[in-house]
Amino acid sequence: MCGASRGYSLAEHNLAKVIQEQFAFFEFAKDCTSDQELELTRKAQSVVTAYESHLVENPDDVNGLILFGKFLKKVGQNQRAIDYFLKADVLEPKLAVIKQQIANYLVESGKALDAFPFFLMATQLNPEVANYHFELGNYIYIFSSELTEEGILKGETAPALLFQSFKAAADIAPENFEYRLRFAQSFFDYPHSEKLEALDEWNSILSNFPDLSKAEKDYIRLCKARVLIELNRKLEAKKLIHSVSSKSLSKSKVSLLKQASSTKSKELPAKPSPLPPKAGHKTGFLFPTDKHLQRMHSVSTRLSEEKLLSELTLDVLKARLDDTGQVQLEFLSEITKESAQE
Repeated sequence: MCGASRGYSLAEHNLAKVIQEQFAFFEFAKDCTSDQELELTRKAQSVVTAYESHLVENPDDVNGLILFGKFLKKVGQNQRAIDYFLKADVLEPKLAVIKQQIANYLVESGKALDAFPFFLMATQLNPEVANYHFELGNYIYIFSSELTEEGILKGETAPALLFQSFKAAADIAPENFEYRLRFAQSFFDYPHSEKLEALDEWNSILSNFPDLSKAEKDYIRLCKARVLIELNRKLEAKKLIHSVSSKSLSKSKVSLLKQASSTKSKELPAKPSPLPPKAGHKTGFLFPTDKHLQRMHSVSTRLSEEKLLSELTLDVLKARLDDTGQVQLEFLSEITKESAQE
């Protein structure tokens, strides 16, 4: 009654208790030692049982399904986690976070091309989340060749969509250095990009992130110098290059000095950094389309047909800490299944 008077249902109240228990479990794990793994296992089983009990009583609780999925993923049970994300997706197909989780699972499982419509849909369902755009941009950068070869993306759609993704992330969260850096890098791989706009972006990063390390500032100065060379402002570029003293950038410094000293005016190679995304401005690319929606539905159906949505209860066999200190769970049903296969 007390929870109801505040506007919370009994199910919401119970789920909050499960979350508190989960939080206490991870707090215990932070200082856990090897001789406490028995207690860690007991606490892990308690969390798992609490989630299962909640979902038995509330099988259509999308929040509960998502939270349990995230918990399982965090403890190294990706294969189990996807069960709950898929069920949540059936109940609520318009939640971006579910699309994101399914997309990441597909990439991790070696089914990267199947992940494309899920990453893309996440940005469409919740366009105000910078990380969804950032993940889409990184995904396209890594798999652009495969996406083009398979005809999933055509022509300049891949580099243009990639550029738009990083730009969206930077626009939504301009205080995030990683987003701004990746957006600035994206100008280099597109021959028709606006050089002055790129220069403004590099200048803005230097101005807005004064606490960068010396090496980071030197890297940005070299990127600025490269843009100046492309603008045929070579004297300015040379001065900037000579101001760089980080040893780790010495090879890049020498290479750019040669470019700045050359009498020929030509574009630099499109490799400004270890992660140079491609770029573009207008794609004409609209989503959702029937083609991509059908592909997404097909993938979801196939995952379900692989019997990922198991009805087995999750009996924890052991909870342990890996070499990085992260909690990992093993389930009794997994051991039983492996024994049966042998």
